[in-house]
Amino acid sequence: MKQCPKCRVTIENNLLSCPLCGGSLKETDARFERDYPNILARSTRRRFAMKVLLFILVIAGAVSVLINTMNPSQALWSICVVASIIYLWVSVVCILRSSRNIGLMILIQILLLSGLCIVINYFAGPPRWSVDYVVPILIIVGTAVITVITLVRPMQLRDYLVYLVDLAVLGVISLLLIWLNIATVRWALVASAFYTIATLAGMFLFSDRRTRHEMKKRFHL
Repeated sequence: MKQCPKCRVTIENNLLSCPLCGGSLKETDARFERDYPNILARSTRRRFAMKVLLFILVIAGAVSVLINTMNPSQALWSICVVASIIYLWVSVVCILRSSRNIGLMILIQILLLSGLCIVINYFAGPPRWSVDYVVPILIIVGTAVITVITLVRPMQLRDYLVYLVDLAVLGVISLLLIWLNIATVRWALVASAFYTIATLAGMFLFSDRRTRHEMKKRFHL
């Protein structure tokens, strides 16, 4: 520890001169006491890490597009790479921003994964495995995860309503794909729609009386 005889300030680091007056410092046995906690700048490090990740993803996408462009005889596989990179970036951002709302994160992940698989299937060609099997499986798995979370984890009414909305959205997606007749294998979408709607009805019917009463008040039922 060093001290400036003129300014009477204590210096903790290895400076050779006083930062105030420029005078010589003398060694002292005084102890430096902090009057504030040593807080790490987590937000700054997180922003830096996100910038590094974004830079790496942009470079990877640009390199894949460049390689694909230099070989025009090949299929447009770079589109799938760019779509995967966009999925990864959006997923990381959503996870960081939705850490308290797991239901919303589950819904976003299902939508992103479904969109990514549809893009890959579109450029890879038929058959329509993404809509026939992947999307229904993602909907069923997401519904099962939501069911387990609502059964084992205590939550507030707001979070419970978010899960109900998630199930409603997943059920609407299944019914919409069936109605548009996009899939060539209908039984998988029918199963996912039935399972999601049945789970939604069960969560509403088997909820406790207080939860049902609060939902009726909020939705004016």
